[in-house]
Amino acid sequence: MEIDLDKKFNNAYEYASYLNEKISNIDLKKYRWDRGLFNWVSAAYFPSFFPGIRSGTDEKNRFLSEEKGKWRRQLARTLWEIYYVYKEDSLCLLYKPTNNYSDELETISKSPIMFSSKGVVQAYSALYFKKKSSTSGEQAYKRGEVGDFRDFIEELYQIELNLDIYRMSKDQILNKLNEKFSKK
Repeated sequence: MEIDLDKKFNNAYEYASYLNEKISNIDLKKYRWDRGLFNWVSAAYFPSFFPGIRSGTDEKNRFLSEEKGKWRRQLARTLWEIYYVYKEDSLCLLYKPTNNYSDELETISKSPIMFSSKGVVQAYSALYFKKKSSTSGEQAYKRGEVGDFRDFIEELYQIELNLDIYRMSKDQILNKLNEKFSKK
């Protein structure tokens, strides 16, 4: 696999689609879970991923992953995996800079519900994302407002108690949300 070490990315979507193109010819059954591959990518694009000085002992797991169980916290891999699974639908999760470990990415890394189905990702996009172009967009909510992203995740957990959310379409999910989401 050959990559351009001088390549600059406007956002995580551009990075993920570029990497997906570069690794499309490798055996994903063998390398999809390979920590070495994504640690190497993290090192190669470290300036794109490094957010600067922050606190927190878990920060290193976002760049170099030693444990298989922490793969979702490994930023180079997580961004690619989201694109690999959802292709163009992933823009709503990948529109921020590559070094922005957003609330959404943190939620995805800790809980699989947001990463569980196309219907969930499309419902999230319909509620919280404004597409500007094929590779850019912006967040359509403010953290802390009624019906924000965190409320959405909580609502999904409630729906999941009685329904198979993983098989639901975007419209089915949107129709099951309570009234605080109707203003979105």
